[in-house]
Amino acid sequence: MKNKIYRQKVELPDFDYKKILFYSVIIFLSYVFVSNAIIKYFVVKQKYNELEKKYILLKRKNFDLRQELNLIKNDSSTIEYYVRKELGYIKQGEQIYILKNEQHDVKEKIDDKKY
Repeated sequence: MKNKIYRQKVELPDFDYKKILFYSVIIFLSYVFVSNAIIKYFVVKQKYNELEKKYILLKRKNFDLRQELNLIKNDSSTIEYYVRKELGYIKQGEQIYILKNEQHDVKEKIDDKKY
């Protein structure tokens, strides 16, 4: 007796194109929003790092200014330094010598000549 092979006809399920379209749109929108969110994350992270560096610099400058203010309040030699530097005061009997820059004078003489 020969073995007979019977083939059964297999029916494929009907495709629901609405579901496929719906899931495709969901996947596409997810990709768009997630990729934009990732890009925004890196931009915000870079901005945060820049601001953090500025914060550290300002914090350091603030510390230096507080120390300087403390010296001005408590140290008479610091007050004398600033009075001399900023206001141009001199002690009695001191003389100030103002030196002209020779290179500057030479440059002015060259500029005055017209060829």
